[in-house]
Amino acid sequence: DAHPDAPRNVCAGLLALVAARSHTQLHIVSTCLVVVRQLLQQGACDAADEGVDREDVVRRLARLLLHPLYKPKDAKALRGAVARANVVWLLGEFREAVRDILPDAVRLLATDFANEDVEVKQQILNLAVKVSLDDPADETRSKLLRYVLELARFDLNHDLRDRARYVAALLGLTGDPALADLKRKAPALILAEKRPPLTLTGPVALDGLTNLHVGSLSLMVGHQVDGYLHLPDWPDVPPDAAVRDVPRSAPQPATTFGAATGAAEAVEDDVRDFYRNADADDEDEEEDDDEEDDDDEEDDDDEEDDDDDDDDDEEDD
Repeated sequence: DAHPDAPRNVCAGLLALVAARSHTQLHIVSTCLVVVRQLLQQGACDAADEGVDREDVVRRLARLLLHPLYKPKDAKALRGAVARANVVWLLGEFREAVRDILPDAVRLLATDFANEDVEVKQQILNLAVKVSLDDPADETRSKLLRYVLELARFDLNHDLRDRARYVAALLGLTGDPALADLKRKAPALILAEKRPPLTLTGPVALDGLTNLHVGSLSLMVGHQVDGYLHLPDWPDVPPDAAVRDVPRSAPQPATTFGAATGAAEAVEDDVRDFYRNADADDEDEEEDDDEEDDDDEEDDDDEEDDDDDDDDDEEDD
């Protein structure tokens, strides 16, 4: 909001980067096109802006998508599943910018449908549905839609086949009279304007997610945890610089360390007394055992003396 020209300038820079690296750096191109799509959804490069506008952006991306860069027909100027899927989605969402080439775009994309990635196939199917619903009376568009539906119906991917069956039922192509009411609501359902994606760092959050701060534990677990503090928005009037000063706590009294040291020494003394008493008890037990042994020996000696006296008495008899 502070720099209204920033989205348009960023979009122009990203388009230049895509054009320069569309056939070499697939990861960079895919990331750039995701950002361009989000900028266009959020209203960047609309018709009121000067310089590059939305129609120009969409048409330039369509040219990269549909026209090969090299002479061989199988070469693609725009490669990468994420990049191609984003551009196909843009063609279906901003149809007014490329309305004159939409049927040809569907035809060219359908010719190489089997060699595309699954995410690109899904977007091609969605584009064919939107193009057909834009002008249901056009027989060419209806035939293109049926052709793409047949391609998706026999694809190897389960999700794509399910999507094709869903679209066929939604558009009433299955011949089931029970789906007539659903067919009447299909244009409003499919051609509805999509809500723009929102970032977690702005005033709004992604649909279905809470607006939690990046780097917080709450964002990692997906909900607010105890102790989470929401950072306030940027103020319109700068606050006093003194609010950034860290408050200094009062110095701790000098006796604190001494008291802690004294407590530690008291604990040590108690431990020493405990082990000293334990040693004394062990010594007393040993002395008692020795005395018992001595008594047992004396008793044995007395018994031997008694036996000797008995033997002497027997001899005298």
